[in-house]
Amino acid sequence: MNHHRHGPSGRLCSVPGCTASARNDHSHLCEAHRQRQRRHGHVRQRGIIDKDTTGQLAVALHQLHALLGDRARQSVADARSGRPGSKWERIAGQEVAKVVEVTDALDCAALVAGLFLLRDEEPGQFVSEDGFRFQLARLFRAQTDLAFGSYWDQEAGKVKTVYRDLAPRTTAALARWVVDAYARLVGHVVAWDRQERTRQAEATATTNALVTIADTQVPAAVTQEGKVYFSPKAICESLGIDWSSQRAKIMTDAVLSSTVVEITMVAQDGKQRLMTMLPKEMAPGWLFTIKKVSPEVQDKLNRFRLECFVALDTWFNKGLRNDDEVMEAYRVPQSYKEALLALVAAEEEKERLVLENQKLLPKADAWTRLCDADGAITSSVLASTIGVRSAQALHTFLHERGIIRPMRTRAGKNAGWLPTAAYSEKGYHRTTTEEHGGIVRHHTRWTPAGAAFIAELMKAKEA
Repeated sequence: MNHHRHGPSGRLCSVPGCTASARNDHSHLCEAHRQRQRRHGHVRQRGIIDKDTTGQLAVALHQLHALLGDRARQSVADARSGRPGSKWERIAGQEVAKVVEVTDALDCAALVAGLFLLRDEEPGQFVSEDGFRFQLARLFRAQTDLAFGSYWDQEAGKVKTVYRDLAPRTTAALARWVVDAYARLVGHVVAWDRQERTRQAEATATTNALVTIADTQVPAAVTQEGKVYFSPKAICESLGIDWSSQRAKIMTDAVLSSTVVEITMVAQDGKQRLMTMLPKEMAPGWLFTIKKVSPEVQDKLNRFRLECFVALDTWFNKGLRNDDEVMEAYRVPQSYKEALLALVAAEEEKERLVLENQKLLPKADAWTRLCDADGAITSSVLASTIGVRSAQALHTFLHERGIIRPMRTRAGKNAGWLPTAAYSEKGYHRTTTEEHGGIVRHHTRWTPAGAAFIAELMKAKEA
């Protein structure tokens, strides 16, 4: 028996393949894996250093840069050894070698790609192919101080710096070196840029409008392709929360940032402004990332969560933007509990019911779409929606009725809530587990049917 491998509790580290002993009775990890989890977020995550961030593209560009320098130096060496060749090619090779020696590979690639993009986007900047190539050669060579000279300007009383021009045939040869080296790179970059500009152009060709959502006039637009966008900034201003921080959050989110477009809209002052817009499908996803707001803001935020998607969809896609009766229904506050009850009835019958109260229909549709977008909601979101002051109060209410039970760690600390046996198979919840620092926590989210069931319980309590 290998007793020396075991900690005081007789346990091994829980990481598969690790034979070290657990740190102590309260930990399931060895010291090494515990430190790695604390530092890097996961027991198998290694630390990332600057060298790792280069990526395959950067490695390829460094190799291309080095190859260009090697070819240039070889050309110069061949000329010096007496091999016949063009004088202009030899001088161009010398200049390329100088630039490669003192520049960064990524900077060179960015400069060359940038000039090709400029020609593709604004071809009028260059009157001919030779004009473009000469500018490319000059800018490439200007990356090194060796391309410049200086003289004393007697009239100005100061030293002036000037670019040392090469012979035209040398400049043309230098341009050939650069174009041949970077042809494949700039081809891919220009193709990608054209696709991106096409996407932005499609988003810019829009019909604009102000859509009333939660008593707020929100700038919105529909493209010729039928894509509907809205202004998240207008919603932030209505809620009184900081737009700059929300925009930063959107741009750092992999999903949200991929859908952002900039659309020229007429602002409230009557002037055209470039606005950051999100598609209507992203409204629930973004709105549910807004946390920690005051109670008075929370009520309005809940209305935006319920109304935003369906209001935009109805306004642009269902031809109801001129129907005063329908749009008035959006402006009248409704009961979120009644909307939940309407949802569960719709799910049970597997079709949309004809609701007698037309003012309830938009809210019911909104809640259906919202739940479809995420599948299940947290106790905090459910509590705020049905008028319970906190998730803790909701848990207490459900615990008292035998619907959920608390989970405890060996130390007696709260480890989350789980449905009791009587409710575990009713499809009211989805449960996930999370392990951190040796403690397993359970997170229960409520399905649409579960949310409606709880809302009905609350309504019966208040009756």
